[in-house]
Amino acid sequence: MQVPRQSEPKSDDGRKTAAEPAGAPGPEAVSAVSQEAREALAEHLRRCPYLPPALATTLADDVLSTGLAPGNGQAAPSGTRLPLRTAQQVIFGVSRELRGHLAERHDLPPELADEMALHGRERALTRTMSPDDPKAEIEALVADLAAEALLTPTLLLRGLCLGRLDFFRAAMARLAGLPLDEAARRVLEDGPEAFAALYETSGLPAGLYRAFRGALEVIRSLPPEEARDWQRTSTNAIISRLVNEYQEVCPEDLEHVLSQLSRRLAEPPPNGTPLNEVPA
Repeated sequence: MQVPRQSEPKSDDGRKTAAEPAGAPGPEAVSAVSQEAREALAEHLRRCPYLPPALATTLADDVLSTGLAPGNGQAAPSGTRLPLRTAQQVIFGVSRELRGHLAERHDLPPELADEMALHGRERALTRTMSPDDPKAEIEALVADLAAEALLTPTLLLRGLCLGRLDFFRAAMARLAGLPLDEAARRVLEDGPEAFAALYETSGLPAGLYRAFRGALEVIRSLPPEEARDWQRTSTNAIISRLVNEYQEVCPEDLEHVLSQLSRRLAEPPPNGTPLNEVPA
């Protein structure tokens, strides 16, 4: 489910008009994002490689059924949306609530409950993003996440796998302390060595460098129209590349891959090799 995006206002003759001042988001829009957060966590639980299938199903069903107010889960009416920062606040609030509920009701170890909640909220957040998001909104969201140390490696890698390139560029710029234009060039335009230097400056874990490098190599190989109009086949191509890079990571499913890669965050590059010399 993707939260609907707001269309530009037009007059009766079809000409664009100035947007009316934005008011408080309607309850339907908040409900849609809240339900997105629930569905994202449930889907991650179903696919998590570290949960027995029966427990995963029980947890996912509980997430979808617990604490739903009347009317929750209905899609927002056409033409309504939440700004990204507001959507993030709703998603993370729901995530905290559900994390506490699952840990208490099902006696999950705190570390496992934290991990499940993290993947669920990051899945929901990237799914609420759109290629049409204003760049100012993206940069504001990135600033908020950075201030709370929430620009995690898994969030950035998930965004890259889903073609959220504007978000990834803005996040890398923030982490590396560089102007957005300069970081954006290093991501795709200036070649692998420039990205290796950017990655090292960003402080992202060396053990995941090959994952980011492989994802970007897939994106560079895409025809320009496919990179602009992201397709599921592009995500699948990146996932296949990640499985090839980390041969013990399987099967070829985004939730499985990110779950397994998230447990490699402290892994160094081979023999301490500098990032720009890590073999392909």
